[in-house]
Amino acid sequence: MADYEDHYDATYELKRYFPVYHELTVHQLRTYFTWRTQLRQGHFPVTSTSYAYLYIYELLNNIGVASPDEGYEKLIQFRDKCAPSYHSRMRDLLDLWLCDYVLYYELDQQKARTIFAKRLTADQDYQILLHPSDDSPEQLLTVFKNHSTYLKSCLLLKKSPKQFAELLKVVWQQILDLRQTSQFDYFNQAIATRVSTSHTYFRSAVFYFQKPPRLKTYQVDGDHIYHLGARTCSSNIYYPVKHQDKKLNTLLHEIDRLARESFHLGHPLKPRQLNSTVQQAILTGIKTYQRIQDEKRRPRVTLNLDSLDQIRTDASLTRESLLTEEEKEAPTAPKEEPVPQPSPEPAPASSQSLLNADETMLVVALLKNQSWQQYLKDHHLMVSILVDQINEKLFDEIGDTVIEFNADNQPVIVEDYRQDLEQLFL
Repeated sequence: MADYEDHYDATYELKRYFPVYHELTVHQLRTYFTWRTQLRQGHFPVTSTSYAYLYIYELLNNIGVASPDEGYEKLIQFRDKCAPSYHSRMRDLLDLWLCDYVLYYELDQQKARTIFAKRLTADQDYQILLHPSDDSPEQLLTVFKNHSTYLKSCLLLKKSPKQFAELLKVVWQQILDLRQTSQFDYFNQAIATRVSTSHTYFRSAVFYFQKPPRLKTYQVDGDHIYHLGARTCSSNIYYPVKHQDKKLNTLLHEIDRLARESFHLGHPLKPRQLNSTVQQAILTGIKTYQRIQDEKRRPRVTLNLDSLDQIRTDASLTRESLLTEEEKEAPTAPKEEPVPQPSPEPAPASSQSLLNADETMLVVALLKNQSWQQYLKDHHLMVSILVDQINEKLFDEIGDTVIEFNADNQPVIVEDYRQDLEQLFL
């Protein structure tokens, strides 16, 4: 039936798991082959989901195509043009089966790089995280942005992106070094773990194993090397740790918090629960970064010691030629060293400048449990908009939402930050 075409006028529905030809009635077969004929002519009508899977199973078994390369192109076409009309699970399964299709039929590396693109990107990110010294601070920062949401609102990153990237690289290297000093592997516990896996080709699909792959191994990249068997393949690859993004958000929050304390920037953040060894590594990394910056600011003078005697002689002759007769005869008075003056302390920024008058009024009123409704009415203000503005402006200082709405839809201070707001506004 690989090349059979039909033009059946009736339509019969099909609902069956793992459908194959001999389980269908004549009416269902004619409905299916008519629909398949339309697909091959470039039309993509929606039909029963079971018919769609039957067509996919045909392509996985290379029924109706001249070569695996043609089957690959038709699977890609169906995934992109038809699968969205069905349930999302279909596209996920197609992505999974296409990976097996490339391996089982030993397709070229270009197709492999296309199908394994997401995994290859993750591999590249993991390599940058494991070997940060090989890449720039900006590249490392980009990887953290790809796997965490915290940096979208990080105050230090907004104010000094270049300096924060450099700080992050130094701190992250210190955290990685824990593997040698304390046997604590943060990458393995919070980001990704190298796992040995084995699975049957085209799992959850109807597939007939006619002949095993000729190749014994298929290397997609340095981290994705598959060992091919007759019915199964195995690999040793990185898999993301569960709740990876949440764990990285906690880490970056603590880096932000401890950096604020060390550099006296912004409003102090509330600590989050993080392994004490990792916290100490963050502090050590911050101190290392400070030493590096101090070293960069220190002026460097290069002296040619071979010419030092000549320099002294020339300086002496120049001095003698500039002295008057009286200066030559007068005794030289000891030169007083200037007394170093302390650097003026920077004036503290006013917390009131964080908000305008209307916003400050609402915060103070909520802190003191005072009425605010009449003020907003007189000034034609909406409380929801005012609260949004306050939360947005104070996010950099507090690091979280400070006002929320209760069950009665009234604004209230988040109790965790009441003391912080009282210090700022009362």
